[in-house]
Amino acid sequence: MRTKPLQIIACLALAAGLLAGCSQSTPMPSISPTAAPIMLTETAVPAQTATEAQPTQTETVPAAGEAYEPVSAEVCRMLQETAAQALAVDFSLEEAAPFEDTLAGEGGQGCRLMAAGDGTRFSDLQSIMETLTGSVGAGWNEQLDYQADGPTGTAKALTRDMALMLLAVNWAPAEDVVCPADQPISACNLTPDQKVYTVEIDVAQYRADFSLDGHWEDAADHFSLDLYQEWKHIYGHHTVVAQGGNKIDTLDVSIDGSLQGKVATVQFQSSFTSNAGVAEITYVDVNTIHWKIITPPDGEYYLPAEAVLTR
Repeated sequence: MRTKPLQIIACLALAAGLLAGCSQSTPMPSISPTAAPIMLTETAVPAQTATEAQPTQTETVPAAGEAYEPVSAEVCRMLQETAAQALAVDFSLEEAAPFEDTLAGEGGQGCRLMAAGDGTRFSDLQSIMETLTGSVGAGWNEQLDYQADGPTGTAKALTRDMALMLLAVNWAPAEDVVCPADQPISACNLTPDQKVYTVEIDVAQYRADFSLDGHWEDAADHFSLDLYQEWKHIYGHHTVVAQGGNKIDTLDVSIDGSLQGKVATVQFQSSFTSNAGVAEITYVDVNTIHWKIITPPDGEYYLPAEAVLTR
């Protein structure tokens, strides 16, 4: 199996109090994701007690599943230091806390960082999230399907190599505040010290026992795929030589999709039509994958309907 090493530490340099990632993200294909973002509705929120202390940590109970494992303790501590300097608050640290990817229904263990305080220590939700994204998330790639926003919270997910980072910022009225039960929370006129904020960062490594990375060929059909895998994101390009070399179907970036189990569902783009098609790439073994077009594109294209490719 070819697995990319997680290279987070080298990308968290501090300079003059400002944080920036030092590595370049791999260029992403321009094909848009098909799933719609999650939206949070405006609902009543239980009151909490404002405090400058760190949030109380509950007993660690493993999340269901073994799809994720913690990143290294060194990486976890580096992220803690970066987050603390970016927001000017202290973060608690759990090296092995329950980790849950609710969108995929997978779980395991991960590194957890948490901070809490009232509105005199924290600004608005979006400013906090932007600061986190530009510091601990520098050099990571945002997964738009995981984005969620509402009046009392915002959430985001980022990936790098085989790691998934979940960011969440929420607030609730302080315990002594009474908000109208029949009105949205935005109608409750609160001062900064009456808002209790919590910031949570969860990071874990996806435990894939295989990789689609590499150059794959079907010599009989003169069809090849160059694939790259980052977390569950599969992308790359294809080349097809057809009609004795008179037709060459290829693009620099033409494959983009996501992995579920051992099957990647991808959109593909032929160089002969502007319409995208849908295909499945199935991992068979370390040297074999299976290609099958599920929805052909409208127009001319030369990718085979089905093929077996080897490294």
